[in-house]
Amino acid sequence: MAPQLLPSLWCPALLPSSLRMHCRLLCSPPSLLLAAPLPDLQPLPSPFRSSRLRGIEFLQRDPALRPQIWEYPSNQQDEVQRAYLKLGPMQPKLKKGFGPKGHKRRFQFHWFSEFPSWLEYSESNGHAHCLLCFVCSKNIRKRSGFNVFITAQGFNNYKKVHDGKNCSFLVHIGSDPCSTHNNAVTECQNLLNQPNHIDKDYGGVQLLADFNPEIASVVLENAPQNAKYTSPDIQKEILSVFAMNVSKHIREEIGDAKFSTLVDETCDVSKREQMALVFRFVDSHGVIQERFFDLIHVKNTKTMTLKNELSKVLSSYAFDVQNLQGQGYDGASNMKGELNGLQALFLKECPYAYYVHCYAHRLQLALVAASKDVVPVTQFFQKLIFIVNTVDSSAKRHDELHDAQMDELVRLLAIDEIETGRGANQIRSLKCPGETRWGSHLGSISSLMDMFNPVSLVLQNLAADSSAGANCADGDTAFSYLTSFEFVFILLMMRQIMEITEQLGQAVQKKTQDIVNVVRLVQSTKILLQEMRSDDGWETFVCKFVEFCVNHEMNIPDMEGTYILRGGRARRQPNHFTNDQYFRVEIFRATIDTQLAELNLKFSEKAMDLLSVCVTLIPKNRFASFNATSAERVFSILKIIKTRLRNSMEDEFLANSMLSPNIQ
Repeated sequence: MAPQLLPSLWCPALLPSSLRMHCRLLCSPPSLLLAAPLPDLQPLPSPFRSSRLRGIEFLQRDPALRPQIWEYPSNQQDEVQRAYLKLGPMQPKLKKGFGPKGHKRRFQFHWFSEFPSWLEYSESNGHAHCLLCFVCSKNIRKRSGFNVFITAQGFNNYKKVHDGKNCSFLVHIGSDPCSTHNNAVTECQNLLNQPNHIDKDYGGVQLLADFNPEIASVVLENAPQNAKYTSPDIQKEILSVFAMNVSKHIREEIGDAKFSTLVDETCDVSKREQMALVFRFVDSHGVIQERFFDLIHVKNTKTMTLKNELSKVLSSYAFDVQNLQGQGYDGASNMKGELNGLQALFLKECPYAYYVHCYAHRLQLALVAASKDVVPVTQFFQKLIFIVNTVDSSAKRHDELHDAQMDELVRLLAIDEIETGRGANQIRSLKCPGETRWGSHLGSISSLMDMFNPVSLVLQNLAADSSAGANCADGDTAFSYLTSFEFVFILLMMRQIMEITEQLGQAVQKKTQDIVNVVRLVQSTKILLQEMRSDDGWETFVCKFVEFCVNHEMNIPDMEGTYILRGGRARRQPNHFTNDQYFRVEIFRATIDTQLAELNLKFSEKAMDLLSVCVTLIPKNRFASFNATSAERVFSILKIIKTRLRNSMEDEFLANSMLSPNIQ
């Protein structure tokens, strides 16, 4: 029975009419497809589009109907790419002004002669496509970029063609030699000339062997048959030799010069306390250098423990403690304690080893403190975290957010609200703010503002999904938070404030930054915040806020109306307490005042003046450390090297692994 049933199951007569039409198209030769216009068909569903390549004559030519390259089996994708390149772009002979009705501009046939190598036209939907970008396209669901010339939808905003430098076709090509289109051109040329390629790894080894007889005697055909060097013990030994040479080079680079230490500690994935040591010094060429030197395991974070471990490292490499000219730590009590802190213990041995609290930490602490002193701002960040967790806690909602962003990009491109270009219009994810992560608050707020409409749509769908259970209530609550007037007001306000402070935060994290410039940057930041607090700054902010509300169809309350507290009007509330007073005085100016107060506290004028005077008197000590960001970067590398799958690494092996690649 099986041999009789199998042909009948695949008989075209038993398929639906729409699928029979697709089968006829897939089996038609290219000449027929070019001669006759294609009917208005929708792309095939994935089970039919993922068929294997049966021959070049069976390839779908219409750009809107053909499967994407990544939908073919991986072992056939190169063959499919070469087949499409040999067939060339789909350029049917069109009548003048051919295309869908209702457009201001239609596709012009003479455009084929202007862009003959890549421009294609789909008769099924009247949109333009790029053959080269299609051939080199990857799975758009797995990458963050978006290019309408690649997708089945195509490009149809023909009014922007021949618009000078803004011509959409020229923008797609790009002026950068490394643009997406130009990279696709190079990749297509390589596909057609693949036999001319050589093995780069073999060529590199051969090149080294040609110039170094010692290498030539032990590589390629001269290599011993058992010289694989894959034993864990041998690999660790080689790594140890590399780390020892790097440490020796850093020690020779410092020599007998003055230096500063940057120290920070953290707990790794295996719950072991690790202390990172970074040296800051001026090399023989007068250039400020920061070098990661060692990762030290400590049993606890007591002051004496840290002091003893650091002293062991310094003595083992013959560092003179009297040459220590600066200490850079965070604001922990075991570090900055004036009597028994780590800085105090070293200061007793070396009276010139002044301690400077990391300015980047100070700025972050000021930001966090400002968000906690104003109650509405504190509630705002709580709501922000709730919204981010509600959307990102589910893989399903995460995919819905990506789809909503893609639809939003298509809509904005259609109405010319955004421009296309390299690196533009990226598919993003929401970010959660963290108190100890620099810039995370600004990143979280910016991501939510940029994806305001997609996030609103995802939360609306979640609130309307009765099968979601408790998540349905979370979606409704998060949506009410997101669309409230007060939340949006603080969202825009905090973004503007943090964009000002973020410039200072990025500046103080630079390795080559000096104290005098930081003092100026702190003063500039205070001036910008004061200008924002002024009446002119308030009016400018209100204009931006109203524009945002209008674009997102949000209701704006009467600012001269009486402000009503939650739960009704309070007895002690003034009779003429308006919305304008609440948002301007209680939120806007109160937040800026708190920010200015924290900046004045963390960066006092007396301390700034003292540092400026010290640098003026002793210019050579301008390399004294004022931030510990290099030590923080070490921990970022630590999380990459020591993971849950490699949580049993020995301390020496871990330190050598981080030192050998010269992570700075």
